[in-house]
Amino acid sequence: MSPFTGEFGALRHDLTRVATFEDRPVGAILVVGKSIWDPQLHGPFIIDLFVHPDVRGMGVGRALLDDAVHACARAEDATLSLRVGEGTSPAALALYTRAGFQQR
Repeated sequence: MSPFTGEFGALRHDLTRVATFEDRPVGAILVVGKSIWDPQLHGPFIIDLFVHPDVRGMGVGRALLDDAVHACARAEDATLSLRVGEGTSPAALALYTRAGFQQR
């Protein structure tokens, strides 16, 4: 299933970003208008953040996440949410914690 079919919500193009290196995509953050799983969450929701294995550890994920957070602030969105689960890597959890995300 692709987020572009609307099954995960409406993609927020103003918050979604793609990182490139030498004209090839190396990472992306996909943000929708709101979570389809958590009705209590209001505002933009990160449905995916991924980085190509060749560039992991080089700050690409941090840059994508930081840019999405700052874009939310510029758009006057009060919150930005995401979900973590069994498959979330320790590196991703550390990234989210450093960015100020908190578990509920």
